[in-house]
Amino acid sequence: MSEIKILLAETPNAVKKDFLATAQPISFPYENEDLPLEITIDRYTRDSWSRHLSAPQNTNWEGMWLKSVDNKGRLPGFLKFLKGRSKAAFGKFISPHPDEVTGEDRTALFLVPFDQPPFPSKDILEREGVSNVSDLIFVKYCFDESKLLGNAKKSQQPQ
Repeated sequence: MSEIKILLAETPNAVKKDFLATAQPISFPYENEDLPLEITIDRYTRDSWSRHLSAPQNTNWEGMWLKSVDNKGRLPGFLKFLKGRSKAAFGKFISPHPDEVTGEDRTALFLVPFDQPPFPSKDILEREGVSNVSDLIFVKYCFDESKLLGNAKKSQQPQ
């Protein structure tokens, strides 16, 4: 994956989209060629599955740090917005991995948790050419939404 363009929309499938960032993964050890080159974040949630620190462990989440390469400086404001509201932001896209049994397309998720993890070590940041941590954003993705939401529904059922 070289770069990913991240857009924002007020509602799912909205025509008007605003630019957030053009970013690329910092290479330690995260890199996935299966992510789209453009993703629209158009949903917000406080559900527990969306949190970095308390999400269910068996949901097939992958995560990576992205570094803004557009010099627009919009990521800090966006992360402040999410943290101030304790909400994660996410978008959906067609998974590159169809259902193994039916062959049907799956829906994938691209998520920006409000509870961002600690930044990578200084050595990694230097190696990756990151001079300003405000250019970083941690994202998670899951290539099968049904596994994620199935786990969330199970955890919400009365015991």
